[in-house]
Order: sequence, then C-alpha cells, then structure tokens
Amino acid sequence: MLLVLDGSEPLTAEDEEAMAAVQGKRVQVVLNKADLPPLLTVDELQVRLPEWPKTAVSCKERQGLERLTEAMVAAVLDGQQPPREGPMVTRIRHWEALQRARQSLLQACDAMEQRLSGEFIAVTCARPWNGW
Repeated sequence: MLLVLDGSEPLTAEDEEAMAAVQGKRVQVVLNKADLPPLLTVDELQVRLPEWPKTAVSCKERQGLERLTEAMVAAVLDGQQPPREGPMVTRIRHWEALQRARQSLLQACDAMEQRLSGEFIAVTCARPWNGW
C-alpha cells in the first residue's frame, strides 16, 4: 500500500487520518513534491513512522520514481527473486498486439515454406484488425 504525503506542506489532519487508517499494514510512504522547498522530510517521517520504508519523489520532475518502483517491486516480491529477467507485458492491448504479430509471423513462415511469392506473403499476413 502506498501512503502519499505532500513534502512541501506540514502534515495535515487528513494525513494523520490516513496514517492511522493504514496502521498495521505493509505501507510504503511516498513523500511527493521533492522538487519544492521541504516542509516535511523523510527524516521527520522516520521518527514518526520508523516501521515503514520511505521514498522522496518528484512526480513533476520525474525524480525518485525508479527508487520507488524498486521499493514497490521488493515489497511485492518480499525478498524473493523476480521470476525472470527481461521485458514484461503489463497491458492486455500489448499482449493482444504481440499475439497478432506472432500469428502473422507464423503465417509468413508457412507461406515461405510453400515458396509463395513475397507479394502474396505480405498480403496474406497483413490482415487488418479492429484498431485500424
């Protein structure tokens, strides 16, 4: 669970309520707006919330997001190694596009094995899909 706090402001009553609501849960504290002068720091939060890991980020400037991603992955894996290295498909539309590409490549291989002309292979394998 992520608890996002505004680092450019002191803690508010809403922040206090949010912290109370997530007590006893696995939480990653995200201190946003690290690009602005700090009115709330990771060190201050460490005193108040020592049991939770903290990461300062600036979403606007895209700073600290890689550290946050690593912390989130580590929390999900809970010390286990990732199942594999390399790219991972996380969107269904990307998976579907890869499946269509795979099918077209298989059709092209079959057409080449049959020694069909290149033009016929291109026409056979370039079927439009609903996004075109």
